[in-house]
Amino acid sequence: MEPKVELWDTPPNYRRFPAGEGLPDQMKVWRIQNVAEKGKASGGSVVSPYRMAERQGAEILAAGMSTSKGYGGIGVARYGHLLYWGYSGMPEQMTDAGKNFFVNSIFYMNKVGK
Repeated sequence: MEPKVELWDTPPNYRRFPAGEGLPDQMKVWRIQNVAEKGKASGGSVVSPYRMAERQGAEILAAGMSTSKGYGGIGVARYGHLLYWGYSGMPEQMTDAGKNFFVNSIFYMNKVGK
């Protein structure tokens, strides 16, 4: 099953960060939770803007989108046996795709951790 993507306006603050100048006016977004207004990113949906990618052994599973942080933020990452889930919504606020992604992330971590 292909992820369902939506077009959202690129957050204006993204243009102040590295690689932000060349971004399009709209970005493809795969919605994990339903706490933001459609087409408008909310704060709190990023694990780490840059540092996680620098950790040896860290694996980025999904990018994040947040108006309070810069472009390139990480939404979900695996670091050893830990899952960094950067979304702030309660389970009932997750989309079906988000719920499936969460469960699959746990199964994936179990597989690669052995």
